[in-house]
Amino acid sequence: MNASASKNLDNAYSNKAQAKVIAEELKVVTTLCNGISKRSDMFRDLLDKLNNVFIKLIDQLENIVSNSGTDYSKYTEKEQGIIAMAMSVAGAIKKVLDTPILTDDGKLTDESKTTHDEMTKYLEK
Repeated sequence: MNASASKNLDNAYSNKAQAKVIAEELKVVTTLCNGISKRSDMFRDLLDKLNNVFIKLIDQLENIVSNSGTDYSKYTEKEQGIIAMAMSVAGAIKKVLDTPILTDDGKLTDESKTTHDEMTKYLEK
């Protein structure tokens, strides 16, 4: 009976050690999931801001086409500037959409942080 109790105690200690290892692994996974969630929220917010700017530019583009036609060479300098700005914002949106948030092994990419920072500065301008 004493040997059986000792064996059960050894098993309990082993199970406790395994539980601690699993708990630590879960902490790492939780941290990674939180990071992914924050990065995706950052990208969603950035895309919302870019989209708001783009919608205003699209309205202006529609007015330009309605008032000045479709011949770019006949547009005023201001109208050409609006078109250039719309193309620039469209390019920024594409860059954000094309930027991977995760690596193949499921870690956050440095590229996504860099792109977010660049596009945030772009929006400030």
